[in-house]
Amino acid sequence: MSATWGVDSPGIQVVTFDCYGTLVDWESGILSAVLPLLSDYGVEQDSRRVLEAFARAEAAIEAHAPFLRYSEVLRRTFVHMAKDLGFTPRPEDAGVLLETFHEWPIFSDTIGGLRRMASRLPIGVISNVDDDLLAHTLGRLDVSFSLVVTAEQVGAYKPDLRVFDLAAERLGRIEPGSRQGWLHAGQSAFHDLVPARKFGLATAHVTRANSRGASAVPECPFDADMVAATVMGLAESVEGQRT
Repeated sequence: MSATWGVDSPGIQVVTFDCYGTLVDWESGILSAVLPLLSDYGVEQDSRRVLEAFARAEAAIEAHAPFLRYSEVLRRTFVHMAKDLGFTPRPEDAGVLLETFHEWPIFSDTIGGLRRMASRLPIGVISNVDDDLLAHTLGRLDVSFSLVVTAEQVGAYKPDLRVFDLAAERLGRIEPGSRQGWLHAGQSAFHDLVPARKFGLATAHVTRANSRGASAVPECPFDADMVAATVMGLAESVEGQRT
C-alpha cells in the first residue's frame, strides 16, 4: 500500500524512525543474549516463546509508574521473562539484556537506506530508550539525524503520545495542527504505527519479516500508509512519492 497525498500537500517533508526493531535487529540481539542461558536453567530453547515473553514483559514494565529508565526496564524485563519461562534467574544474570545491548546487530540495509533518505530530506529517530544507549547506537549508524527524541527525555514510552508531542515541538517545519508532511516509520504497530496515526501522521510499516513465528512486540493488526520490508525499500518508495 502506498501513501496518498492530497493535491495541495507538500508531500513527504520529514521521516522519523523507530530504532530498535526497525533499524537494529533487536530480536536477534535478544535471542543471542537469552538463549545461551536457558540451557543453564534447564529450559527449552524456544525462540518463539522467548520473544513472546519479552513482548509481554517489556510492554508491562514500560507502562509502570513512576517512569523507569530503559536500563532498568531491560533488567526487570529479563526477570519477568524468566518467570514466564519457568525459572528464577541468578542475580548476576539479571543484566544480560543490558550487558549485550550494544552488540545487537544493525540490519544490513539500514545504513545505506538511511543515508539515501538523508541525502534528500530531514530524518529523525524517536526511540524508547535512554539517551546514552541511543547515542552509542547512533555512533554505530554514523548517519546525520535532524531530530533525536528518547523516552528518557519525555519521561514516557511509546505508545504514549507525549513522545510525539516532543518530536513535533522540535520539528519547527511542521505547522501547528498539521501533520501531513511527516511520515513515521516503524516495525511495531503497537509502539509506533498506532500512536503515530492517532497523532495525525502518515505511517510506514517496515515489516522486517522473520520466520520465527513470533515477535518481540505485542500483536497489533494495522494497515499502514506505506509498507516496505526494509529501510532501503522505504527510501526507494519515498523517492517515488517525491518525484
